[in-house]
Amino acid sequence: MSSPAAAMNSIREALQNRQLCIVVGTGVTSSATSRNPLASWRGLIEDGLDRCLSLGARDAKWVARAKEDVNSGYENDLIVAAEKATDGLGGRRDPEYATWLRETVGSLKATDTTLLDAIKDLVSAGAIVATTNYDDLLEDTLGLPSVTWRDTPRLQRVLREREKAVIHLHGHWSDAESVVFGSSSYADVLRSPESANFLRATVYVRTLLFVGFGAGLDDPNFSALRRWMSQDLTTSTFAHYRLVLDSEVTAPHAADRIVSVPYGDDYTKLPAYLASILAGLRGGGMRAAGDVPGANDAGSGPRVPGSVGIPLRSREDPALRAELSEVGAKLEWLAQASLLTDDEAVDLIGSGTRVDVLRRFVYLFEEEISGVIKISTNAAALDPVIHKQALISGRRLLSILGGSTDLLSWGHYPASATGSSLE
Repeated sequence: MSSPAAAMNSIREALQNRQLCIVVGTGVTSSATSRNPLASWRGLIEDGLDRCLSLGARDAKWVARAKEDVNSGYENDLIVAAEKATDGLGGRRDPEYATWLRETVGSLKATDTTLLDAIKDLVSAGAIVATTNYDDLLEDTLGLPSVTWRDTPRLQRVLREREKAVIHLHGHWSDAESVVFGSSSYADVLRSPESANFLRATVYVRTLLFVGFGAGLDDPNFSALRRWMSQDLTTSTFAHYRLVLDSEVTAPHAADRIVSVPYGDDYTKLPAYLASILAGLRGGGMRAAGDVPGANDAGSGPRVPGSVGIPLRSREDPALRAELSEVGAKLEWLAQASLLTDDEAVDLIGSGTRVDVLRRFVYLFEEEISGVIKISTNAAALDPVIHKQALISGRRLLSILGGSTDLLSWGHYPASATGSSLE
């Protein structure tokens, strides 16, 4: 069984390597809205059933029977009750259903952002964030747009860190058909290969940190995720983590590889635990992507996409700095070559096919290339640890290009280049 200290180290390592995905549950919304009933799944279902009654779509006896399902204690009954509410409101494509979503979860606002702010700090440090909630609270705090499981192209961009957004695994209130609420919407998600493929990609390359799911028994969305992970992660050697109260710690879930990690004896301790993830990293914090240190920032520097800047001075390595300078020069040369006209690029590089490959390469890895170039041209002001991270990233970029074309034969590349000039 993983100890709390070992779990914390794994979470920090994932954050430092930009491999952490925070999955936010209803507990976060409940905390931020002073336990608003609409923040819980049960409360939302009951409100939907009451709306059916107030609209005259169903009678009081029907509502009473449906609420028995809500309070039965069985997860499947909750999903059935949610489907009854959906049907009573006209179905997922009915304007009445969309109106109800807008006036309930769509109207939720945070009254206490302490927990949301702690999540924001982790996202600023390199984590991506997903949620099974339908509301806007994360977007409001993080200043990010939303993307749902139905938008595969944008999901890919977020996973590749080419775009930042809050991932709504079970839909967003503004897109009523995306909301996974009752049995029919669950069936749609289960039938969606795009949604399944995104989940697989996320689970395979990221460490999941579940926040706001508590014991997990009150949130069918969490149970659905666990069932999926149990099917796909039976041979995985990597763990995922769920933050719980001291009293909620359970044995590791062998099938889904989710480890319970205690954060304290009451809910108010959760923000401090999240803050301690950052505080335990060397230097106590990170710099945003692409930032270049100013005169007062000695010892810190820009982040390389795929790594975390560590403002900690260490021993200089002239050979490492020299190689980084050369790698940065090559990447800058390639980036500039990709901007030439077709004729100029062909004259310089040798063929139209290689020009096309180069332009696709620069487009796909633009942010990472830019980060390496900035660090290589500011190496004297930065820590050698950052030099090494940038060099590893630069080597990887050049190896990717070298595996796609013979462009890196450098027959047309000025081997002694020190920067930006094209010869």
